Amino acid sequence: DTPSQWKVGLYDIHLTDGVIAYENTPLNNRWNVHNLKLYIPGLYFSGKSTDVGLAFELPTGGKISTKMQYNMELSEYNITLQTDSIHLSNGDPFIKEYLNVGGLDGYLNSYTHIIGNLQNIENVYIDGDAEINDIKLYDEQGETFASLDHIYTKLDSINIRHNNICIDSIAANGLFMHYDI
Repeated sequence: DTPSQWKVGLYDIHLTDGVIAYENTPLNNRWNVHNLKLYIPGLYFSGKSTDVGLAFELPTGGKISTKMQYNMELSEYNITLQTDSIHLSNGDPFIKEYLNVGGLDGYLNSYTHIIGNLQNIENVYIDGDAEINDIKLYDEQGETFASLDHIYTKLDSINIRHNNICIDSIAANGLFMHYDI
């Protein structure tokens, strides 16, 4: 007798209106992620690639969404991550831990694409772009000491296996800095 080949697939899985509560006690940082959406068109345990999508909104505005395809038999993955108008103040507690600043403002938009294989972690390829608008760094008194209207970068590729990073372009405008001696 030859064993039968079982193929398991779960289809059309939806999670909507989810909430995640986050708390970092040492940094006194707490926020809730609302409107969490998870969509899995197909979860496969043999043969096809699993396809998963996740999207959520942050409490200070902005949206994060991701799509992932993973083939268990080949250990290959294909991931896209997109941010839309993420307010940089979400990172204030982490930035204040390393920099002597009162706060940070600005909005991040980005697109990242990652392709790789878990059997050979060096075999990863990354490309994408990112822009930050209306960046402002504040001092402890709330005064702006540095700002930038817009910065954009286009990452042509990162190829870990060949130790190659190719940045297509970086553009910035509207730089302001103020420092009292």
